[in-house]
Amino acid sequence: MTRIVQVEAFAVAIDHHYKVAGIDHHPGAFPGTPYYLEPAWSQVYSTQLMTCLVRVTTDDGTQGWGECQAPITPEVTLAVVETLLGPALLGRDAGDLEGERDRLAALMAVRGHHAGYFAT
Repeated sequence: MTRIVQVEAFAVAIDHHYKVAGIDHHPGAFPGTPYYLEPAWSQVYSTQLMTCLVRVTTDDGTQGWGECQAPITPEVTLAVVETLLGPALLGRDAGDLEGERDRLAALMAVRGHHAGYFAT
């Protein structure tokens, strides 16, 4: 059995922006951040492409990569991986993908959190 020995998370933000609804200006910008509001919607958008990448390493040196979609504030997703999910995976069977996915989802489903960063 191959065991997980390391889980690393990386918040990624790349300068690039597409026009949402054909608009090329950013009213409602949040000062000091890449975040802004589009006039027609209440959701926040970013002038950067953002995500959180995760690298898992096993005891035989095999590495696998995954992405935790995080189109805004990937640092929050990184913190969840570094403080909860990563440590929960250490020493676990790297081949039990479905079982570990279900176990990690159950760890985050406590106290009524069923949306946002705790969504499964």
